[in-house]
Amino acid sequence: MDFASAAVLHVDVCVVGGGPAGATIALQLAKAGLSVCVIDKGGRAPGHVGVSLPPSVFPILQQLELRGPVDDAAFLRSPGTIVRWGASGKPIYKPFGESGLTVERAKFDALLLDAARQAGAAILSPAFAHRPFRQGDGTWCVAYRHGLQAGALHCRYVVDAAGKNGFFRERRTATPRTFAIYGYWRDVATKGAEARVEAGENYWAWGTPLPGGAFVAAAFVDQPDITRAGRQGLCGLYRELLARSSLLRPCVEGYLVSPVRVCDGSATVTLAVNGRGFIKVGEAALSIDPLSSQGVQHAMVSALQAAAVVNTILRTPAHSELAVHFYRDRLREGAERDRRTSAGYYREQAAIFPTDFWINRKGRTDQRQLTETPRRTGRLQAEQRLQFSRDAVLRPGGVLDGMLIVPRPVLHHPNLERPVAYLAGHPIEDLLGRVPGGCTAREMSLAWRDKIGEPTAEYVLEWLWSHGVLVPSEETIAVKTFF
Repeated sequence: MDFASAAVLHVDVCVVGGGPAGATIALQLAKAGLSVCVIDKGGRAPGHVGVSLPPSVFPILQQLELRGPVDDAAFLRSPGTIVRWGASGKPIYKPFGESGLTVERAKFDALLLDAARQAGAAILSPAFAHRPFRQGDGTWCVAYRHGLQAGALHCRYVVDAAGKNGFFRERRTATPRTFAIYGYWRDVATKGAEARVEAGENYWAWGTPLPGGAFVAAAFVDQPDITRAGRQGLCGLYRELLARSSLLRPCVEGYLVSPVRVCDGSATVTLAVNGRGFIKVGEAALSIDPLSSQGVQHAMVSALQAAAVVNTILRTPAHSELAVHFYRDRLREGAERDRRTSAGYYREQAAIFPTDFWINRKGRTDQRQLTETPRRTGRLQAEQRLQFSRDAVLRPGGVLDGMLIVPRPVLHHPNLERPVAYLAGHPIEDLLGRVPGGCTAREMSLAWRDKIGEPTAEYVLEWLWSHGVLVPSEETIAVKTFF
């Protein structure tokens, strides 16, 4: 590139990638008052596997102030999922509490990107970004090409939202590798808007109706299956797998209206989610198992968290390390939660089909689950004397507060999936600091009522009891603090 003739832009943050993660973080940072430019390759193929969004995506859309535009887009509402999995061998209908969404990904991604543009982010699309390099003053220079124009973008921070291949490429762990063979169909004789999931002997299949009457179906297989089939045999393998599925067999009786494509559907995590002046979001940092159908939602959540991290680093540098640890912990928790959930489903199917496909994915027995203290189910008696568990500890940690990560005491305990900073909307240190030593459950509840009200006080007490943070009193033990 000839930098002398290049268009030069100066912004706070450069986001590489305009998918759900890139658009979400650009939107949030622009709303926070930072100057943002998104370099998006554009030209998305119409076919995409990630089209199912569970009902849990709606609070995220509400937070982004996009619930209205998404409703107006008239995407397909999915009331649940039809599943054929495990020992029964019979299809089971699993309804959602609230209908989820089946979207056209190109339209959905464009909606998010347009919201970022309206918030003030500059969007270069279609555009190609070269690998950035650091300048003498510590800022980044990202060379790009936008149409016929060459340019250079100078920024304080870079966000890698370029997907699994990533912009800052690092070694990623993925064991075992899973690949999705997928295509789009017409005239598929299925009823209803529900997605369908079915386990076979050495693969699993998924499909769903789409807005406009098309149907997308995918078969998830091992890498050796792809290698053996080769490019010429891929379509035949795909049709064969769908024909073996009772839920998705209607596809092969319809018309295939797209090329048969393959994408990497492995659950992967990068070994370095951030570095000096950059951060990875969405699938550039972590891609979860497609069995969850929460890949898009997870990408958007990671972008929301990363937006607060970047804003903290740029506005309150003293809390940078705290913010980075917050982000790494959230990604690690998400990866572990997904691993355990997916392994449970794979383990269930391995008992039916003990093939390499299922055995390699079920993982080892989770020792944490075996040794974890079970939650109490019996109701706490009012006169029961209580003390804090010896395992309950308050330590300083990073907590999300609007668009900043701030230091705050958080509660750690082996029974908690993640450290807790707030309980029923109240800072945990305020609640635990108001507990008289060696008191009864009734006295403990009374100590909280003036501050948080009776119903909330009862809820907090029962929650601490059921999770083992409070235990029957032997001697007066205060919660340990490290400040």
